[in-house]
Amino acid sequence: MSALEAGSIRALVEIIRNEIDEAQFNAFVVVSIFMEAFDLDLTQVRELPGAECLGGGAHTDDEINEIVWPHLEQWIESNRRKQQAR
Repeated sequence: MSALEAGSIRALVEIIRNEIDEAQFNAFVVVSIFMEAFDLDLTQVRELPGAECLGGGAHTDDEINEIVWPHLEQWIESNRRKQQAR
């Protein structure tokens, strides 16, 4: 729903920024959320229009995958617990 309302990647990143703890907010977390929410791989996320706000070429794709996947797994587990609590 947020993606439909946002209208752009930058706006969706801002929605995510407002929804999570500021101390946990970083480009890797956002990439993780995009990968999970939209069933995208890293290459597809990096090709999204406006995705330049998710960081530059400081890391290789393999390095990013190593950094992103733990966040993604943590995010998935957290959402599972929230769903089960409902």
